Amino acid sequence: FRTGLLVAQQSGESFDEATGEPLSWQPLPDQVQVHEWARRWLGEQWAEWAPRTRRSAIEALSRLIPLAVGPTAAPAPAGLRGQLTRWLPPDGQPLDEQAAEWLAQSSLQLGQLNRAVLAVVDQDLGRRDDGEQLSPATAGRFRKVSRACIRRAVDLGVLDVDPWPQAPRG
Repeated sequence: FRTGLLVAQQSGESFDEATGEPLSWQPLPDQVQVHEWARRWLGEQWAEWAPRTRRSAIEALSRLIPLAVGPTAAPAPAGLRGQLTRWLPPDGQPLDEQAAEWLAQSSLQLGQLNRAVLAVVDQDLGRRDDGEQLSPATAGRFRKVSRACIRRAVDLGVLDVDPWPQAPRG
């Protein structure tokens, strides 16, 4: 690891200030699934956030992850959101086998995110489980955290462009 860092430094590579690793070591968008990226991003922010902010981000990401799935994905296993809530923190509990398998099969790769997919995700982030609308403040909080997570992939060069559609006015 140390040798790799020294070689990267001597060859003039750019480094990520947050991780201290060369940017060329960043994963490709087709190598990272949304749920893996969300956990990585959360771990990156964890030390800077207050406990309440952490809980809010976990709640938002536990809603985002089951929505960022392929069109042919099977229904999410019962209790997935609760498991994600316990798994997402850096020191979180492992997922049970059924949830881990469902995420591995269903979760989209970062490279598969596009405006059409994320427009649907954005809309669904504003709904409760029963289909009714969430309060604007709650929906806005879920969307803000979810957008920040995906936008970080753009900032690090994992994604070339921000696939999240602009928020509608009004």
